Amino acid sequence: MTTSRNKSTTTYPQQAILEAYREARTRMPNFSIHALAKTMQLSHGHVQAARLGSGVTGLALTPCDMVMRLPSLGALEISTVSSHAHMLSKTEQLQIAGQDSNNLSLRMLLPHWYWACMSHDEQHKIEIFDRYGRLLHCISNSPELPLGKGWQRLEKLAIDRPPAFTELVDVVHESTAPKQRGWDALVAGWRSVTNESEVSHLLKKHHLRRVDAYKALENRFTQRMSSRCFVSTLERAAKANSPIRLRIANAGAVHQHSGLFGHVGERHQKIEIAGEKAMLAIDREAIAETWLVTLPCKEGVTTRLEAFSKDGRFISGLSEAIHQPMPVSTMNAMSVYG
Repeated sequence: MTTSRNKSTTTYPQQAILEAYREARTRMPNFSIHALAKTMQLSHGHVQAARLGSGVTGLALTPCDMVMRLPSLGALEISTVSSHAHMLSKTEQLQIAGQDSNNLSLRMLLPHWYWACMSHDEQHKIEIFDRYGRLLHCISNSPELPLGKGWQRLEKLAIDRPPAFTELVDVVHESTAPKQRGWDALVAGWRSVTNESEVSHLLKKHHLRRVDAYKALENRFTQRMSSRCFVSTLERAAKANSPIRLRIANAGAVHQHSGLFGHVGERHQKIEIAGEKAMLAIDREAIAETWLVTLPCKEGVTTRLEAFSKDGRFISGLSEAIHQPMPVSTMNAMSVYG
């Protein structure tokens, strides 16, 4: 296990960050806060915190209160950001504890939500950060539809108290494999899982990262595919006009969207997968491993593809929009995903 520290904001006073933001916004043709933060070796949250009182306000809301107010905001564009990907979904109205009409699913992990702010740079926008200042979600109004009444209520909850972000220490885990006794228990546990929550619980029980569990279960419940397989499967689904379910995750949520994604292409060093109501962008060189994963069910198995970076971080998942169980055969599954 190795560690590395990110540069602390103590090097930059708030005024210096604010001035750098103003200068970059004036001079950079394709300005983005993400690019500015990367150049200054800061988090996105540190830049926005420096702008408090200058186009940005904090929100005096608990994570639970924030979630409960989302349906009142009307039509939304919701973006979830991870290390190597981001997904944008559009919805006319978000529903709590229900299935969205656009096949949007957000499983919120509220303990990781630390600070939320609201800005009005181009659209009404809420940004949610973890305690390290990393952007988890960006929620903005849909420019094509009327503004929801909830936005005005949020403005009354503005607060200019700056967040106390913590310095991030990146921990890079070396690949580990369970010993024989632990492997037997992992196999037995995998046979009994029925949903993603049970998978997460099983991995936590065995102290395994997802990619390490897949390596341990290779040729039984998982199969290593080519790194190109993930993108080629997306291209085939787009060409065949087949509905699929895409998934990304970060510390704050698991974001899934089902539907038709008719375009797969490259733009600005990204692989973009676009549909009518959602878009997924992945760093072009990020995918180092792709795994075909089978999960047991009463009728046989369901399958999905998952892509990982070279340091074992989950990038994105891909499955059929409507799960169609197959006989228990990895080769049958491979015939679908290539």
